[in-house]
Amino acid sequence: MRRCCLAELDRTCAGQSQTIGQRFALDKAAALSLPPHAFAPCIREPKRADKYQTVAFDSNRYSVPRRWAFQAVTVKADVDRIEIVANHQAVARQGRCYGRNQQVLEPVHYLVTLGRRPGALDHSGVYLSFSRPGAELLPQVFADRYERASLLITSNLVFGDGGQVFQGERMTAALLDRLTPRCHIFEMNGESDRFRESVKAGKKTKAAGEGKTADPKAASTQEV
Repeated sequence: MRRCCLAELDRTCAGQSQTIGQRFALDKAAALSLPPHAFAPCIREPKRADKYQTVAFDSNRYSVPRRWAFQAVTVKADVDRIEIVANHQAVARQGRCYGRNQQVLEPVHYLVTLGRRPGALDHSGVYLSFSRPGAELLPQVFADRYERASLLITSNLVFGDGGQVFQGERMTAALLDRLTPRCHIFEMNGESDRFRESVKAGKKTKAAGEGKTADPKAASTQEV
């Protein structure tokens, strides 16, 4: 392309008295100087990360490290890449997704969260959407805390259903082998406290609503 452009410099276009090279020299002299930093041909949008460490852009969500949850960030969207910037530094880079309502998650972003709350695995769609490489990082979390710090795991799943989260029986067996030798297992089959409290709160709300509209005729009669 450069060779073709150089060959055109001496050509004069129809209706012009100057060659292409002469006109280009005039335009070049009138042009502004280049900026000190390279121009980034991308879409920039200010966003805020949610409690699940994800940032929404173009109907999809992209993960960020734990320290940036709830924080203001800037999304820089290239044709094939999403870069999330905070405090003038890139905190996450991922391939751009052109689907709809998809989650693009980097498993490493969740290691801190899983170290504190491993029970979140089967309570959140974010964690359940982990791919096999993501699930294979979990042994690293458990190994880092093994015989160094306490670890509390809560789950609604029995051991036999662990493959639903850990992407296979081999991964489940490896994790249980790491966890069970020195642990206390409490199996609780009672009623869920959260469910009981939500039902109680629902009854109170319903009763309050019925009390306000129980006898509108009597209320209007008293006002008269």
